Amino acid sequence: MDTSMENFSNWFLQNRFELLTQARKWKKDNIQLEKEFLIEWPLERIKIMELDEYIIGKGPENKSLCYELEFGKYRGLYLSIKGGSSAKFGIYWSKKHHAYCDKINQPIPELKLRSEFEKLKTDLIAILEAGVAKDFGNSAFSYSNSFFTRSSLITNLLCIYADLNSYSGINMSLDEAIWGNLCSIDRSDSVYRQNHELIKLMIKNFPELDSYLLSSMLWKYRDYVLKC
Repeated sequence: MDTSMENFSNWFLQNRFELLTQARKWKKDNIQLEKEFLIEWPLERIKIMELDEYIIGKGPENKSLCYELEFGKYRGLYLSIKGGSSAKFGIYWSKKHHAYCDKINQPIPELKLRSEFEKLKTDLIAILEAGVAKDFGNSAFSYSNSFFTRSSLITNLLCIYADLNSYSGINMSLDEAIWGNLCSIDRSDSVYRQNHELIKLMIKNFPELDSYLLSSMLWKYRDYVLKC
């Protein structure tokens, strides 16, 4: 199916009232959740958080960052990061092993646990700060950073921490053909820069939209394309 900008424009104009009504409601709910998240999880807290504040696996009472984003209070913030195994977070608590495990589901020796987590946290902070600054040439946007390929989580967090109209909640590593036809994407760029460039182009073509509305609307467009 044609997924060009012209096709998106026709789809948007034909369904404009319904799409904007739904997207504005979603935006209102999302902004409220975002405000609450930023109070509870400012970037400064990420920098000093301890292991159990980060990891998933210890249940809802732990209220960790990963749990709250995937299953808890903030599961509806931007687009869902649900899916896959807990290993996607780099470190998690395994009830099976009764131990902290790594990205390949192996228990981490106790003597290495703190250094492993500190490296993970350093990588997380680096890619978030580079993304907020839109410093796409930064080494954080490379495979040397363990979060570089965790695009669902990082895209979600960049939407929260970055300025308005910087990113949408769309995970650009999925359905690449759709986004590539909407925007002339340089395949050598990170999915984060691709996301930013797509949002800039969409807002230029549709000034009444912003990154909040586009997070909802682009996902609906994706569903429309995949069903045709």
